[in-house]
Amino acid sequence: MNVPIAFLIMVTMLAPASMTGADGRATFDDCGTLIQGIECPLFDSDNFGVYFIGFDLGGFTIGERVHVIGVLVPDCVTICMEGDGCVFDNTISDCDAVGVDGQSWSMIKARYR
Repeated sequence: MNVPIAFLIMVTMLAPASMTGADGRATFDDCGTLIQGIECPLFDSDNFGVYFIGFDLGGFTIGERVHVIGVLVPDCVTICMEGDGCVFDNTISDCDAVGVDGQSWSMIKARYR
């Protein structure tokens, strides 16, 4: 079976957002912007699409940049009727908060792009 090299490269690039946790569920980890969808608030990920993350935005408001870590559910069903899936059981924090070695998460991610 021939697998196109472009497909292999795409899968490799998506791996950080869809790694499998110890419990076998796909995990999600990315920064992005909270946006207002038609029915629901959504998370516009910097690298992977638009996701429903629930109605509790952790004190953040639409338009703010945040860091979301959670369980990726690509085929979720919600009242939102838009987006590329859901990120449940999530934590939401400031994307530019101090992370490792005094650097912001966005600076750390930029180093590995």
